[in-house]
Order: sequence, then C-alpha cells, then structure tokens
Amino acid sequence: MTVAIPRSVIDTVLSRAFDDKPAEEILRWGLDTFAPRIALSASFGSPEGMVLLDMMHNIDPAKTRVFTIDTGRLHQETYDLMDRVVPDGEALAAALLEAERYAPIAPLALAATKRMLAEGQSLDAVFAAETREQPLLTLTADYCEGRAAMRDKRTPVFRGA
Repeated sequence: MTVAIPRSVIDTVLSRAFDDKPAEEILRWGLDTFAPRIALSASFGSPEGMVLLDMMHNIDPAKTRVFTIDTGRLHQETYDLMDRVVPDGEALAAALLEAERYAPIAPLALAATKRMLAEGQSLDAVFAAETREQPLLTLTADYCEGRAAMRDKRTPVFRGA
C-alpha cells in the first residue's frame, strides 16, 4: 500500500516547526491534516497513551480513532475496560465504579499514576513524571510481589511497601 503525502506536509515536518509546540497543538495539526487516516496505537496500560487518547478526544472526538495490538498478554481487566462504552453523562459514575475495583490493588503504582496525572498538564510533564516514578516502583516489595504472583499464576497481595 502506498500513501501519497503532499510535499507541503513533508516540508512542515522537516522544518521542525513543531519542536517547541505543546502536544495538543501537534495532535490538532495531525488530526486536521491526516484524518480519517490517523489513529493512536495505545496499550491501555500506559499513562502517556491514556493522556494522548484524552487529548485527541478533547480536540475532536469525531476524528479520534484508537487501536491496540493484541499480543494475547493483556490482563482480562484490560480487555474488559477496552470493551466498555459509557453513554454520555455517565462517565463519572462509571469511572468511580472502576476506581472501587482498582482501589485494593497495587497501591504504590496507583498512587504514582495519580501523581503523574495530576502533574500531567503537558505530555512532556507526563513523560518526565513516568521517567522519575517507574524506576522507584521497581525497588518496592509490591513490585516483587506482582512479579512473583504473575510467575506463580496467583492473585498478588500488595501491602503498599
């Protein structure tokens, strides 16, 4: 399959015009320039993918398309979340119900995610927070417990340590 990209688009990208632009502006340009031939590949497990999906949806819900490459290694909860469609006006109630399900699991990872999302005023801030938080989480007993539970095919018991 061959896709013809207009020379003006190539020139815009090569000019480095977006080097200092916020993520929202770059996404808006991408959606305006390439829709409907543009989509986000998201793993539904990474904060930055969810931030990008949210930004795209806030810019133009009609142009927002998302896909995931299913490697067969996602947790059932991830598939369940991807399959849920919530009617307009019911997102907060659905999110609160989801939060209740996640509350007892991996408290340190959830706390780090909440910190990242709170800081995430820009995509760069989210990436910086993830770079800072992720290595710290690998040093915790909860991380070791999660790996052991996956290896042993059992439900992990997190202690917030």
